[in-house]
Amino acid sequence: MALSIAGLLVLLVVLINLTPVQNFLVRKATDMLSQRLKTTVSIQHVRFDFANHVLLQGVYVADQSKDTILYAGEVQVRVTDWFFLRNATPVLHYIGLHDAYVHLYRTSTSGVWNYQFLADAFSTKKDTTKKSKTIEIDLKKIDLQNVRFHMNDAWVGDDMNYDVGSFQLDAKGIDFKKKTIDVNNIEAVAVAISLYDYKGGRPAKHHATVPEVIDTTAFNPDKWQVKLNKLSLKNCAFNLKSAED
Repeated sequence: MALSIAGLLVLLVVLINLTPVQNFLVRKATDMLSQRLKTTVSIQHVRFDFANHVLLQGVYVADQSKDTILYAGEVQVRVTDWFFLRNATPVLHYIGLHDAYVHLYRTSTSGVWNYQFLADAFSTKKDTTKKSKTIEIDLKKIDLQNVRFHMNDAWVGDDMNYDVGSFQLDAKGIDFKKKTIDVNNIEAVAVAISLYDYKGGRPAKHHATVPEVIDTTAFNPDKWQVKLNKLSLKNCAFNLKSAED
């Protein structure tokens, strides 16, 4: 007996909720993306709980020189339960990132960033005639473990390295729409921020001119309201180095 349309839809929903099926679909998608971008994009394991949870493991993206742009051992996101069935705006509540490395750079001989090909591939013209539904952000928890973000600009001569051993943020709410940040607790362990200025490789004709007028813009022009109950820092460091020309 042939299945009805409703039966087929139920069967499709059941299959999509199976982890092996999810992994098969994601591998097919990443293979197509790798061919389109002419580089390597891969995800080792996925699990989608269509109620409110997404888990990605072994996420890897290489640039066109085969260097790593992104590796993440584990990414977790939680949103509002069943928002798509209630036609509601999804609200982002939790972000977890473990064992991750992001490396953005441009060399002393080129003004093009290593991620530029990604920006070019996914750039689209903005349709001003349609109103898109935005994702509201009401973060309750940020969990970072062993995360490194390195942005090295040898063209200009400006490196920014952020290395995080552990960073836990427990908030009452972070609302970008209302511009409020209300945090119960921040615990940071082995967090190092290193900034390094040096002579870059770009020719003198490309150097930006120093503005004659000093910028006196207020520190918080958008009038964000920030509250923090408790801050704990352990084995954290801030390094600033400037090389002489």
